[in-house]
Amino acid sequence: MMMMMLCCADERFGSVTSEPLYVIATLCDPRYRCRLFDAGKLQTVKSWLVEEARKAGDAMAATSSPPAKQPRLSTPNSRQTSVLGVLSGLLASSSCQTPSSIAETEVERYLAQDPVPTTTCPLDWWRENQSLFPLVAHVARRYLSAPPTSVASERLFSAAGLVYTDRRNRLAPKRADMLLFLKHNLPLINYKY
Repeated sequence: MMMMMLCCADERFGSVTSEPLYVIATLCDPRYRCRLFDAGKLQTVKSWLVEEARKAGDAMAATSSPPAKQPRLSTPNSRQTSVLGVLSGLLASSSCQTPSSIAETEVERYLAQDPVPTTTCPLDWWRENQSLFPLVAHVARRYLSAPPTSVASERLFSAAGLVYTDRRNRLAPKRADMLLFLKHNLPLINYKY
């Protein structure tokens, strides 16, 4: 019996670790991060998260406004211009990082954090720590959101099928709406006598 259950679980969920949607959502959850992946798979899934963080950084950079221009106070002479050009070139080459390396650094810092208790709400954790990891927070906001479903409308159609029966085929639409409203909302009311 147990073997059959394991086979069924493996058949249904065996390919979950190869699906980027589930993997990135798991990595963005601060309760689990890297816990569910072995060392071989971890490099692959890290690269997926880095790619998503890089895309988030590109999207954030595209929506931000460019800095305002500063007025020039004085015009430097040619000697000052050449020295300033050399210095600014050296500083820019040593401190300038590509968007890919920024995303990779941020993902590494995020994944190196200590795990949080499983009772912690991941959305609350991200609300508190989004300033530390802005790119990964952007990815987490996208992957940890509630997916839209049609369950509520399906339940309403099922309930309507129970109200409109063969014995109630002449039920007026207004009366049927009232019955559906009561059927849906009556369990939500707490009776206190």
